[in-house]
Amino acid sequence: MHSDLLDYAQVHGIQTGQKSAPEKLIPPMLERFMATDRGFAKARRESGSAGQIRSGGSE
Repeated sequence: MHSDLLDYAQVHGIQTGQKSAPEKLIPPMLERFMATDRGFAKARRESGSAGQIRSGGSE
């Protein structure tokens, strides 16, 4: 995965013309993923409020 992230950062830099450290790309990637994850959005809506979703397992 680390190698893929390095490659992703390189391609992103070529496409945008801006160099970005791989670790700086992770938060926006996760934010976009969670914003478009229908299963997550549905579970969040059904729970009634953000931050209240809990599975029965350990965290």
